[in-house]
Amino acid sequence: MPRATRPATGARLRVAQLSRPVVLLVAAVVLAGCGEPHPGLGDLKAVPGATLTYPGAVEYQRDEARARNHVDGPSPATITVYACAHDAPAAVEAWFARALAARGWTADPGNHQDRPGAFEGGTAWKRGNASFDLSCATRATADVLARRTHQPTGCPSAHQTLAQTG
Repeated sequence: MPRATRPATGARLRVAQLSRPVVLLVAAVVLAGCGEPHPGLGDLKAVPGATLTYPGAVEYQRDEARARNHVDGPSPATITVYACAHDAPAAVEAWFARALAARGWTADPGNHQDRPGAFEGGTAWKRGNASFDLSCATRATADVLARRTHQPTGCPSAHQTLAQTG
């Protein structure tokens, strides 16, 4: 015989009453993370020099990521490029230093992202709330990047640039 349903009372009523605000709070948090925070990817691309690539370099990979809001905080908009230049690493670094300085960037070597074993050397620059980091790839990293994109190995000056907001 089927059980008759009863109206919610007591503990069930309290749970039902409390669950609605919790659902609304979760929805608000999720919706707050839907839009791109500012400065965003468009703002980063508008910064003179943020999209620089070394002349004649073969681009292995380019990744662009929008700024995002996360539960644990925002992440910045980023433009990451892996490329191979046929000049010496010192020439590549000097070119970026001149090109960025001409566009209003200042050297910020204390904020360079060191990654021993994969990237050796490089430097960083800053312009307003944007940063630009150049890292020189090791020979092994350069060969891995080349193979991934079906390019010849043995790049004399593989490098990564990372421009970001915030």
